[in-house]
Amino acid sequence: MDLDTADGVAVDKAWSEEAREAALEARRAQAQGKPEPTGTRTGAATATSSGLPAGVQEYTPSDKVMRAQAAYVSANFEEQKLADEQERIVSTALGMPRTPDNKEFDLLSGHVGIELKTMVKQKNDKVTMSKSALARKTESIASRGSEFRAYTVVADKRGGATRYYVREGVGSFRLGTMTQVSLQELRNIVRRPSSYL
Repeated sequence: MDLDTADGVAVDKAWSEEAREAALEARRAQAQGKPEPTGTRTGAATATSSGLPAGVQEYTPSDKVMRAQAAYVSANFEEQKLADEQERIVSTALGMPRTPDNKEFDLLSGHVGIELKTMVKQKNDKVTMSKSALARKTESIASRGSEFRAYTVVADKRGGATRYYVREGVGSFRLGTMTQVSLQELRNIVRRPSSYL
């Protein structure tokens, strides 16, 4: 059976779109504690006692996945505006131009690239990078030569005044593993000819 995973539910790729939706709806209802659907749906396989259509293997997420899902907070328009404004502030303070959206780095100048993460209402003291974004950044760093330096900078706006953190390299980091700095200290770090951190 060729399986595809959508919304945490493994379904057969050969199923019709209606059957896939039935499986997803059953899983969502189960996750929300609603009564499990049973019976036959139009275009769907017969549901089992678990509420999932016959042939569907129930997906059980790992503890790590469950913790990540519990901590995830999506950004709304206002938070995205705050992050964009923070990028402008850091760009001006460092004298580094901003890059267009979806580039490897938010700020890029000469031999320095900066990935800026803005924390507004995150529950954890951790910033994350997807595997695909990390791969793009790592490939870009390698293609730019040994003199190129990349930094991850966090602007933590939770609780009032903005606090800045920096760490050389790119990836998912906890604030405790980063160095807290002022904008002036950050400017000095990224302008140094060799690695400082």
